[in-house]
Amino acid sequence: MFCYNMRMATIRELVAKQGDFAEAELSKHECRERLWQHMYDISGDASGSDPSLYLTDKEDQDTLEEFLELAFERNWVDSEPVIGMRRSRVPGVDGIPPGMQVVRAGLTKALFFPKVGPTMRGYVFAELNMKPTQQVAVCEDHMLYSERGPELANGSKGIGWGRLPDPEYMLAHIQPVTALLRHPSHKTLAESLISRILPVNLRSLQ
Repeated sequence: MFCYNMRMATIRELVAKQGDFAEAELSKHECRERLWQHMYDISGDASGSDPSLYLTDKEDQDTLEEFLELAFERNWVDSEPVIGMRRSRVPGVDGIPPGMQVVRAGLTKALFFPKVGPTMRGYVFAELNMKPTQQVAVCEDHMLYSERGPELANGSKGIGWGRLPDPEYMLAHIQPVTALLRHPSHKTLAESLISRILPVNLRSLQ
């Protein structure tokens, strides 16, 4: 009983400080719904996103530019040919028809999803700081791309890699956190980027 009363007292204090709890939850739900709708709307967009919209820190922008110069000099060593987008060839039909299994992905791509543009070389180095999570890659055209996750499998306009969700939708969804990109297992953007190139390929630069 003591623990229950203490917990309820804590909740009441939080509500008193932060305003109406139900209203806050509704706002959070609305932000999530807007983000998901936005992700669906752009799910067939194969274009990339300008890094400066997501890396607002000047040091991060400089780090990314230095990394891209290094990648070009080393001819994109250890890069991944993962960047590519596919769209449904049937107008009005969602990306993956209901009932199609992931194990049939190869056949599904061949039959239903023609490629949109050439596949680019790039490095997967981060993920969006939101749920559902999406991996992020930087590519030869100096743009950022995110991978369409399984949450959009039944109902997207395309599959593969394309434009990132716009920052305003993500920021509203992840508040009070303001970081748009997180770097798994690494503390900084620089560590995350450099980790994508094997140390043996950096020896000649020392």
